[in-house]
Amino acid sequence: MVLAGNSAQSKELFLLLLARARACELIAIKRDYQDPEGFFTVGLFSGIDAVMLADKTWLLNQLDLSDDINQALLKLKGKKGRLLKYVIALEQQTEELDSLNKQEIEALYTCHEEAISWAGHLFNLL
Repeated sequence: MVLAGNSAQSKELFLLLLARARACELIAIKRDYQDPEGFFTVGLFSGIDAVMLADKTWLLNQLDLSDDINQALLKLKGKKGRLLKYVIALEQQTEELDSLNKQEIEALYTCHEEAISWAGHLFNLL
């Protein structure tokens, strides 16, 4: 929360990243993936470059994150990276979602809506 700063833009960005992180975690739980916390981390750190106003690769090199998290954040690789790609596609309403079936899309929307609500509630508590 400290990274959100005092500007409206950074608060909105951090709210988006909190919702993205929670959506990644919820979808991972729904799909029974191991390490849902890692999926949360991927969602949260997906915008670290915008929050910190620095190069993402450089920032990630400063952190001690696992290789699968780094690959997800830098190359959208692995389960975490693919899931992040779909969550971002959902946020931006891109054609990336066309490759999913109806049930997968509905699950994404449900988890994303729950994540937005969760992030808004959490942010309002501060």
